[in-house]
Amino acid sequence: MGRSSVVSRCNLALMDIEDGHFDFAEAKLRDVWTEVRRSADEKLRVFVHYLLIPCMAHRGDWDRFDAHLQAATRAMDLSGFADQDAVLTLELAADLAAEAEPRRGDRARDLAARHRQLLHSAKTDSAE
Repeated sequence: MGRSSVVSRCNLALMDIEDGHFDFAEAKLRDVWTEVRRSADEKLRVFVHYLLIPCMAHRGDWDRFDAHLQAATRAMDLSGFADQDAVLTLELAADLAAEAEPRRGDRARDLAARHRQLLHSAKTDSAE
């Protein structure tokens, strides 16, 4: 699977996530994850982590939720990279986790807020 195919599948999965079709999104991401987890393309691997977080929350797979959230947090800590799609997936994950696992939901919401803050700072810096 080439990079463009992986990106296309990720974008289709993101559309499923936005529509609340988490099972469909996860099905699309299974092969993608197998490929990118060994890839040198760190940015794409991190994007897949963000896509999988709400899928794991929907399924109630808290161990995998934690693993993907931890990897996404670590990547942000190292790179300072912020993304609007990450905000969307993290807020959805937080909403899904809120009732059953409120602390996990809070951690996802905190990371979403960090993304939002960095995106706002970048927008403000570019306007000056």
